[in-house]
Amino acid sequence: MRPILILATVFFAAAAQAQDAQDTQDTTPMHAPAPPPDMQTKAPAQSVVVPPTPLDQKKFDRAAAAYDAKDYATAYKLFTELADEYDVAAMRNVALMTRDGLGTGKDPERAEDMMKEAARRGLPTAQYDLGEMLLDGAAGPPDAQAALPWLEMAASSGHPIAQFRLGELYETGTAVPKDVKVAELLYGAAARRGYDPALQRLKALKGWTTVPKELYEPGPNETKAETKPPPKP
Repeated sequence: MRPILILATVFFAAAAQAQDAQDTQDTTPMHAPAPPPDMQTKAPAQSVVVPPTPLDQKKFDRAAAAYDAKDYATAYKLFTELADEYDVAAMRNVALMTRDGLGTGKDPERAEDMMKEAARRGLPTAQYDLGEMLLDGAAGPPDAQAALPWLEMAASSGHPIAQFRLGELYETGTAVPKDVKVAELLYGAAARRGYDPALQRLKALKGWTTVPKELYEPGPNETKAETKPPPKP
């Protein structure tokens, strides 16, 4: 049943609502500390368990500015205050800073727990981050099986790096039955959103020397403006 789920993920991942919620974050490499512009300033529509507490946009912006200025202590303090009010984007930011020891002591296990809370509340970028942390073993031994559902959730919201890493699992048969066709579909979905590593992997699998224009034709829920061919060399 899982390949059917993934196929549905690929074909519906490009819904405009999901893209509006995370367009900036999606193409940012997640292995480095994510800067505040990539940190979302509002909870997505599906975060139904988040109490209806208004977000303090001005405080969030001050925290982001402090992060940009490398005043991590101030950024961490402000993001933590917002996280205490169930701002899921701030929760994610606190988790990232805790993971990397920015403005606070480095504590990957605590960061993973905090990221899980943001992910449970429906934030696609947190779902990806948690999947990555589990997959790469940020707080313990790598656990692809535990990472799988979080990567699936993020991929279903159109997160291109989640789609790519999920494709890697299908290509290698890690935590899922090996299915190169599903991997190719996931790589294609990520490539359509401008994630170049996915495009390069797809080219290698397909033996392409040039990219067929059909790759960037809009899917069922896409418009041409929503697909992102990579820049020309």
